Amino acid sequence: MTKCVLPVIAVLSLCFQPGCSDAPSKKSPQEIYPLRLKVGDRELKTLVAYTDAARKVGLMNRDTLGEDVGMLFIYAVAPKDEKLGFWMKNTRIPLSIAFIDDLGEVKQIEDMKAYNLTTVRSRYDVRYALEVAKGWYEKAGLKEGDLLPDFPSKVSPFLKAAE
Repeated sequence: MTKCVLPVIAVLSLCFQPGCSDAPSKKSPQEIYPLRLKVGDRELKTLVAYTDAARKVGLMNRDTLGEDVGMLFIYAVAPKDEKLGFWMKNTRIPLSIAFIDDLGEVKQIEDMKAYNLTTVRSRYDVRYALEVAKGWYEKAGLKEGDLLPDFPSKVSPFLKAAE
């Protein structure tokens, strides 16, 4: 009987390994998940920070950021969005940040200097902030007022899991 049970347990354990599902889970507050977004003329490989722990760490302590890599911060604020604020504590890479509303409209883009502790605030009530290497939005042709295609449907699973 033990010989029959062990292979079944081994197979089942593989099915529950991290990374078997694209949908977010509440397994670890540090986990971030890949998401691909069409941004301007380019595709952005995006890490998603939807827990308090992941949002606090963000892109800190990195020496580099890939050319088409960014981080999307998701805030589940009920019943409405809010003005968000970001700073660059322990962030070695100069970044550009886009504040995005629920429809995927880019409401505001700001540049941020490495290690700067001055808070950069959104002028609008939003739920999302997307950080990339400084100047990336310009290269991608993205500007304020642009819409990110399929944004609401792509972020929906993460929004449901956000704290």
